[in-house]
Amino acid sequence: MIQKNEREKIEVYEIDNKKYTTITKAEAEAIFEKDIEKTNASINRLLKNINKKFKFSQGFIDGFGSLIYNCGEYGITQTEFYQRL
Repeated sequence: MIQKNEREKIEVYEIDNKKYTTITKAEAEAIFEKDIEKTNASINRLLKNINKKFKFSQGFIDGFGSLIYNCGEYGITQTEFYQRL
């Protein structure tokens, strides 16, 4: 039933002003790479604003990057977690 209903519903996704109903693995990887570049830039920007006395472990940076990727840079800056850093 789900497969039948899903086939009847075409969802259009807009990425970088292009509309897709499906994408190839290569296109998905390219989009992911762009997202990771944006996330890395956000990590660098946000960590520069934090007290320079802190030394961040790779595990912290990886987790912080995951939060930024999933919540967005603005979303993270609004959290009590980030404000306490």
